[in-house]
Amino acid sequence: YEYCGKCGNRLEPRPASDAPPAAPATQDPLRMAPLAGMPFFLILLGIYIIALIVNIGSAWDAVSQGGLDMIVLTPGLSVIGTLTGIGLQTYFILILIALVASVALVMYQSRGLFDPRGKDVSDAEKTPLYWIILLFCGNLILSIILVLVQFAFGFQLDTSLDLDSMDIGEMIVSMMNAAVWEEIACRVLWIGVPMALLALCYGKKDFLRNLLGGFGMSRYALILLVISSLVFGYAHLENWSAAKFIPTMIGGFIMGYLYIRFGIHAAIFYHFFTDFLLVSMDFAGETITAAVMLVLMVVGLVCLVSVLMRIHNGVKEIPRLPVTGMDQDDSRNP
Repeated sequence: YEYCGKCGNRLEPRPASDAPPAAPATQDPLRMAPLAGMPFFLILLGIYIIALIVNIGSAWDAVSQGGLDMIVLTPGLSVIGTLTGIGLQTYFILILIALVASVALVMYQSRGLFDPRGKDVSDAEKTPLYWIILLFCGNLILSIILVLVQFAFGFQLDTSLDLDSMDIGEMIVSMMNAAVWEEIACRVLWIGVPMALLALCYGKKDFLRNLLGGFGMSRYALILLVISSLVFGYAHLENWSAAKFIPTMIGGFIMGYLYIRFGIHAAIFYHFFTDFLLVSMDFAGETITAAVMLVLMVVGLVCLVSVLMRIHNGVKEIPRLPVTGMDQDDSRNP
Protein backbone atom coordinates (compact mmCIF):
# COMPACT_ATOMS: atom_id res chain seq x y z
CA TYR A 1 0.00 0.00 0.00
CA GLU A 2 0.92 3.66 -0.45
CA TYR A 3 -0.26 6.64 1.61
CA CYS A 4 -1.24 10.15 0.58
CA GLY A 5 1.44 12.69 1.43
CA LYS A 6 -1.20 15.33 2.34
CA CYS A 7 -3.93 13.56 4.33
CA GLY A 8 -2.21 10.31 5.28
CA ASN A 9 -5.06 8.10 4.05
CA ARG A 10 -4.17 4.72 2.63
CA LEU A 11 -4.31 4.55 -1.15
CA GLU A 12 -5.37 1.63 -3.27
CA PRO A 13 -2.49 -0.69 -4.17
CA ARG A 14 -1.02 -0.32 -7.63
CA PRO A 15 -2.00 -3.10 -10.01
CA ALA A 16 0.80 -5.55 -10.58
CA SER A 17 2.39 -5.34 -13.99
CA ASP A 18 2.56 -8.47 -16.12
CA ALA A 19 5.67 -7.16 -17.87
CA PRO A 20 8.97 -8.66 -16.69
CA PRO A 21 11.30 -6.23 -14.91
CA ALA A 22 13.69 -4.41 -17.21
CA ALA A 23 17.20 -5.77 -17.29
CA PRO A 24 19.79 -3.57 -15.62
CA ALA A 25 21.77 -1.46 -18.07
CA THR A 26 24.94 -3.32 -17.13
CA GLN A 27 23.33 -6.57 -18.37
CA ASP A 28 22.00 -5.25 -21.68
CA PRO A 29 24.17 -6.91 -24.36
CA LEU A 30 23.20 -4.33 -26.97
CA ARG A 31 24.55 -1.51 -24.83
CA MET A 32 27.53 -3.49 -23.49
CA ALA A 33 28.82 -4.55 -26.93
CA PRO A 34 31.13 -1.54 -27.49
CA LEU A 35 32.74 -2.15 -24.10
CA ALA A 36 33.36 -5.79 -25.04
CA GLY A 37 35.04 -4.71 -28.28
CA MET A 38 37.06 -1.91 -26.68
CA PRO A 39 40.22 -3.97 -25.87
CA PHE A 40 40.53 -5.09 -29.50
CA PHE A 41 39.74 -1.59 -30.75
CA LEU A 42 42.57 -0.28 -28.57
CA ILE A 43 44.93 -2.98 -29.86
CA LEU A 44 44.31 -1.76 -33.39
CA LEU A 45 44.73 1.85 -32.27
CA GLY A 46 48.06 0.87 -30.70
CA ILE A 47 49.19 -0.64 -34.00
CA TYR A 48 48.25 2.61 -35.76
CA ILE A 49 50.23 4.71 -33.30
CA ILE A 50 53.31 2.46 -33.48
CA ALA A 51 53.13 2.48 -37.30
CA LEU A 52 52.94 6.27 -37.26
CA ILE A 53 55.90 6.63 -34.88
CA VAL A 54 58.09 4.09 -36.70
CA ASN A 55 57.39 5.55 -40.13
CA ILE A 56 57.28 9.25 -39.29
CA GLY A 57 60.64 9.65 -41.05
CA SER A 58 59.26 8.12 -44.25
CA ALA A 59 56.25 10.39 -44.03
CA TRP A 60 58.53 13.41 -43.62
CA ASP A 61 60.51 12.36 -46.70
CA ALA A 62 57.24 12.10 -48.63
CA VAL A 63 56.20 15.66 -47.78
CA SER A 64 59.73 16.97 -48.40
CA GLN A 65 59.83 15.56 -51.92
CA GLY A 66 56.21 15.74 -53.06
CA GLY A 67 53.20 18.01 -53.30
CA LEU A 68 49.65 17.94 -51.98
CA ASP A 69 46.52 19.39 -53.57
CA MET A 70 44.25 21.17 -51.10
CA ILE A 71 40.57 20.62 -51.86
CA VAL A 72 37.21 21.89 -50.72
CA LEU A 73 33.82 20.28 -51.33
CA THR A 74 31.62 22.55 -53.44
CA PRO A 75 29.97 19.92 -53.48
CA GLY A 76 32.41 18.28 -55.90
CA LEU A 77 36.16 18.32 -55.37
CA SER A 78 37.65 21.76 -56.06
CA VAL A 79 41.40 22.29 -55.80
CA ILE A 80 42.18 25.61 -54.12
CA GLY A 81 45.96 25.26 -54.23
CA THR A 82 48.95 22.94 -54.03
CA LEU A 83 51.35 22.75 -51.10
CA THR A 84 55.03 21.93 -51.65
CA GLY A 85 58.32 22.40 -49.87
CA ILE A 86 58.33 24.19 -46.53
CA GLY A 87 54.62 24.96 -46.87
CA LEU A 88 53.78 21.26 -47.05
CA GLN A 89 56.20 20.45 -44.23
CA THR A 90 54.53 23.06 -42.01
CA TYR A 91 51.10 21.72 -42.94
CA PHE A 92 52.21 18.17 -42.10
CA ILE A 93 53.32 19.28 -38.63
CA LEU A 94 49.99 21.03 -38.09
CA ILE A 95 47.85 18.04 -39.09
CA LEU A 96 50.06 15.77 -36.98
CA ILE A 97 49.43 18.03 -33.98
CA ALA A 98 45.69 18.09 -34.77
CA LEU A 99 45.59 14.31 -35.04
CA VAL A 100 47.51 13.69 -31.82
CA ALA A 101 45.41 16.29 -29.98
CA SER A 102 42.16 14.74 -31.24
CA VAL A 103 43.12 11.22 -30.13
CA ALA A 104 44.37 12.51 -26.78
CA LEU A 105 41.21 14.54 -26.15
CA VAL A 106 38.91 11.64 -27.00
CA MET A 107 40.85 9.37 -24.65
CA TYR A 108 40.83 11.98 -21.89
CA GLN A 109 37.08 12.59 -22.20
CA SER A 110 36.55 8.81 -22.15
CA ARG A 111 38.86 8.08 -19.23
CA GLY A 112 35.93 6.82 -17.18
CA LEU A 113 35.81 3.74 -19.45
CA PHE A 114 39.14 2.63 -17.99
CA ASP A 115 37.97 2.85 -14.37
CA PRO A 116 38.56 -0.65 -12.89
CA ARG A 117 35.52 -0.18 -10.64
CA GLY A 118 33.37 -0.51 -13.74
CA LYS A 119 30.79 2.24 -13.85
CA ASP A 120 27.31 1.76 -15.28
CA VAL A 121 27.02 1.62 -19.06
CA SER A 122 24.88 4.77 -18.89
CA ASP A 123 28.03 6.67 -17.91
CA ALA A 124 29.97 5.00 -20.72
CA GLU A 125 27.37 6.17 -23.25
CA LYS A 126 28.28 9.77 -22.44
CA THR A 127 31.84 9.33 -23.74
CA PRO A 128 33.03 9.84 -27.34
CA LEU A 129 35.10 6.63 -27.39
CA TYR A 130 32.02 4.51 -26.61
CA TRP A 131 30.19 6.00 -29.59
CA ILE A 132 33.21 5.76 -31.89
CA ILE A 133 33.53 2.03 -31.15
CA LEU A 134 29.76 1.48 -31.43
CA LEU A 135 29.50 3.26 -34.78
CA PHE A 136 32.73 1.86 -36.21
CA CYS A 137 31.86 -1.76 -35.43
CA GLY A 138 28.26 -1.35 -36.56
CA ASN A 139 29.30 0.36 -39.79
CA LEU A 140 31.88 -2.37 -40.40
CA ILE A 141 29.11 -4.96 -40.73
CA LEU A 142 26.86 -2.59 -42.67
CA SER A 143 29.65 -1.89 -45.16
CA ILE A 144 30.17 -5.61 -45.73
CA ILE A 145 26.44 -6.05 -46.34
CA LEU A 146 26.39 -3.13 -48.79
CA VAL A 147 29.40 -4.46 -50.71
CA LEU A 148 27.79 -7.90 -51.04
CA VAL A 149 24.46 -6.42 -52.18
CA GLN A 150 26.14 -4.11 -54.69
CA PHE A 151 28.30 -6.96 -55.97
CA ALA A 152 25.17 -9.09 -56.45
CA PHE A 153 23.71 -6.34 -58.65
CA GLY A 154 26.91 -5.99 -60.67
CA PHE A 155 28.38 -2.86 -59.04
CA GLN A 156 32.15 -2.94 -58.53
CA LEU A 157 34.08 -0.80 -56.05
CA ASP A 158 36.75 0.65 -58.35
CA THR A 159 39.02 3.63 -57.92
CA SER A 160 41.23 5.76 -60.13
CA LEU A 161 43.64 6.22 -57.22
CA ASP A 162 46.86 4.20 -57.50
CA LEU A 163 46.99 3.08 -53.88
CA ASP A 164 49.27 0.10 -54.58
CA SER A 165 52.09 2.36 -55.80
CA MET A 166 52.21 4.32 -52.53
CA ASP A 167 54.92 3.50 -50.02
CA ILE A 168 53.97 3.56 -46.36
CA GLY A 169 55.23 7.13 -45.89
CA GLU A 170 53.05 8.46 -48.72
CA MET A 171 50.12 6.42 -47.42
CA ILE A 172 50.47 7.88 -43.92
CA VAL A 173 50.54 11.43 -45.27
CA SER A 174 47.48 10.76 -47.44
CA MET A 175 45.49 9.22 -44.59
CA MET A 176 46.48 11.91 -42.11
CA ASN A 177 45.46 14.60 -44.57
CA ALA A 178 42.11 12.90 -45.17
CA ALA A 179 41.42 12.50 -41.45
CA VAL A 180 42.03 16.16 -40.65
CA TRP A 181 41.48 18.23 -43.77
CA GLU A 182 38.37 16.39 -45.01
CA GLU A 183 36.74 17.03 -41.64
CA ILE A 184 37.49 20.72 -42.06
CA ALA A 185 36.42 20.76 -45.71
CA CYS A 186 33.17 18.90 -45.04
CA ARG A 187 32.02 18.89 -41.43
CA VAL A 188 33.30 22.37 -40.50
CA LEU A 189 32.43 23.98 -43.84
CA TRP A 190 28.99 22.40 -44.31
CA ILE A 191 27.84 22.13 -40.68
CA GLY A 192 30.02 24.30 -38.46
CA VAL A 193 30.03 27.46 -40.60
CA PRO A 194 26.20 27.59 -41.01
CA MET A 195 25.78 26.92 -37.28
CA ALA A 196 28.29 29.70 -36.47
CA LEU A 197 26.44 32.13 -38.74
CA LEU A 198 23.16 31.17 -37.09
CA ALA A 199 24.69 31.76 -33.66
CA LEU A 200 25.90 35.16 -34.88
CA CYS A 201 22.35 36.01 -35.97
CA TYR A 202 21.20 35.09 -32.45
CA GLY A 203 23.74 37.53 -31.05
CA LYS A 204 26.02 34.88 -29.54
CA LYS A 205 29.42 36.40 -28.76
CA ASP A 206 31.06 32.97 -28.80
CA PHE A 207 29.57 32.06 -32.20
CA LEU A 208 32.97 30.91 -33.51
CA ARG A 209 32.95 28.04 -31.00
CA ASN A 210 30.39 26.36 -33.25
CA LEU A 211 33.15 25.72 -35.78
CA LEU A 212 34.59 23.16 -33.36
CA GLY A 213 31.28 21.28 -33.16
CA GLY A 214 29.83 19.79 -30.00
CA PHE A 215 26.79 22.10 -30.03
CA GLY A 216 24.26 19.26 -29.85
CA MET A 217 21.51 18.07 -32.15
CA SER A 218 18.70 20.30 -33.36
CA ARG A 219 16.43 20.17 -36.37
CA TYR A 220 18.60 22.76 -38.10
CA ALA A 221 21.76 20.74 -37.36
CA LEU A 222 20.04 17.56 -38.56
CA ILE A 223 19.30 19.15 -41.93
CA LEU A 224 22.93 20.24 -42.24
CA LEU A 225 24.03 16.73 -41.23
CA VAL A 226 22.03 15.16 -44.07
CA ILE A 227 23.27 17.72 -46.62
CA SER A 228 26.92 17.32 -45.58
CA SER A 229 26.64 13.53 -45.79
CA LEU A 230 25.29 13.72 -49.34
CA VAL A 231 28.08 16.15 -50.29
CA PHE A 232 30.70 13.85 -48.73
CA GLY A 233 29.41 10.86 -50.67
CA TYR A 234 29.15 12.79 -53.93
CA ALA A 235 32.67 14.21 -53.62
CA HIS A 236 34.15 10.71 -53.58
CA LEU A 237 32.62 9.86 -56.95
CA GLU A 238 35.41 11.75 -58.73
CA ASN A 239 37.98 9.12 -57.74
CA TRP A 240 35.73 6.14 -57.05
CA SER A 241 32.94 4.24 -58.79
CA ALA A 242 29.26 4.78 -57.97
CA ALA A 243 29.41 1.86 -55.53
CA LYS A 244 31.39 4.13 -53.17
CA PHE A 245 28.59 6.68 -52.78
CA ILE A 246 26.34 4.97 -50.21
CA PRO A 247 29.11 3.64 -47.91
CA THR A 248 30.84 7.03 -47.97
CA MET A 249 27.58 8.88 -47.37
CA ILE A 250 26.93 6.70 -44.32
CA GLY A 251 30.48 7.31 -43.10
CA GLY A 252 29.89 11.03 -43.56
CA PHE A 253 26.69 10.81 -41.55
CA ILE A 254 28.54 9.05 -38.71
CA MET A 255 31.37 11.58 -38.62
CA GLY A 256 28.88 14.43 -38.86
CA TYR A 257 26.95 13.03 -35.91
CA LEU A 258 30.14 12.76 -33.85
CA TYR A 259 31.03 16.31 -34.84
CA ILE A 260 27.65 17.65 -33.74
CA ARG A 261 27.48 15.66 -30.50
CA PHE A 262 31.08 15.71 -29.29
CA GLY A 263 33.15 17.99 -31.52
CA ILE A 264 35.62 18.01 -34.40
CA HIS A 265 38.14 15.90 -32.44
CA ALA A 266 35.75 12.92 -32.31
CA ALA A 267 35.12 13.12 -36.07
CA ILE A 268 38.88 13.30 -36.77
CA PHE A 269 39.48 10.29 -34.49
CA TYR A 270 36.84 8.20 -36.29
CA HIS A 271 38.12 9.22 -39.73
CA PHE A 272 41.70 8.43 -38.70
CA PHE A 273 40.77 5.04 -37.29
CA THR A 274 38.83 4.08 -40.43
CA ASP A 275 41.43 5.16 -42.98
CA PHE A 276 44.48 3.86 -41.13
CA LEU A 277 43.36 0.26 -41.66
CA LEU A 278 45.38 0.35 -44.88
CA VAL A 279 48.45 1.51 -42.95
CA SER A 280 47.95 -1.27 -40.39
CA MET A 281 47.79 -3.94 -43.08
CA ASP A 282 50.99 -2.60 -44.66
CA PHE A 283 52.83 -2.25 -41.33
CA ALA A 284 51.62 -5.11 -39.12
CA GLY A 285 50.56 -7.44 -41.91
CA GLU A 286 47.16 -8.53 -43.13
CA THR A 287 47.00 -11.55 -40.79
CA ILE A 288 47.27 -9.59 -37.53
CA THR A 289 44.99 -6.82 -38.75
CA ALA A 290 42.42 -9.33 -40.04
CA ALA A 291 42.45 -11.24 -36.74
CA VAL A 292 41.63 -8.11 -34.74
CA MET A 293 39.07 -7.01 -37.32
CA LEU A 294 37.38 -10.40 -37.14
CA VAL A 295 36.70 -9.89 -33.44
CA LEU A 296 35.41 -6.38 -34.10
CA MET A 297 33.13 -7.81 -36.79
CA VAL A 298 31.57 -10.19 -34.26
CA VAL A 299 31.04 -7.27 -31.91
CA GLY A 300 29.74 -5.30 -34.88
CA LEU A 301 26.82 -7.68 -35.37
CA VAL A 302 25.47 -6.63 -31.98
CA CYS A 303 26.48 -3.00 -32.46
CA LEU A 304 24.60 -2.78 -35.76
CA VAL A 305 21.39 -3.96 -34.09
CA SER A 306 21.96 -1.44 -31.31
CA VAL A 307 22.55 1.40 -33.79
CA LEU A 308 19.44 0.55 -35.81
CA MET A 309 17.33 0.51 -32.66
CA ARG A 310 18.78 3.84 -31.58
CA ILE A 311 18.03 5.30 -35.02
CA HIS A 312 14.45 4.02 -34.81
CA ASN A 313 13.99 5.65 -31.41
CA GLY A 314 15.81 8.78 -32.51
CA VAL A 315 13.53 9.34 -35.51
CA LYS A 316 10.55 9.41 -33.17
CA GLU A 317 12.29 12.11 -31.11
CA ILE A 318 12.84 14.48 -34.06
CA PRO A 319 9.62 16.47 -33.40
CA ARG A 320 10.88 17.09 -29.85
CA LEU A 321 14.23 18.48 -30.98
CA PRO A 322 14.78 22.23 -30.63
CA VAL A 323 14.58 24.05 -33.94
CA THR A 324 18.03 25.63 -33.76
CA GLY A 325 19.27 24.92 -30.23
CA MET A 326 20.50 28.50 -29.98
CA ASP A 327 18.10 29.70 -27.33
CA GLN A 328 16.36 28.08 -24.37
CA ASP A 329 13.13 29.66 -25.56
CA ASP A 330 13.60 28.09 -28.99
CA SER A 331 10.27 26.60 -30.01
CA ARG A 332 10.20 22.82 -30.04
CA ASN A 333 6.85 22.51 -31.81
CA PRO A 334 6.45 25.34 -34.32
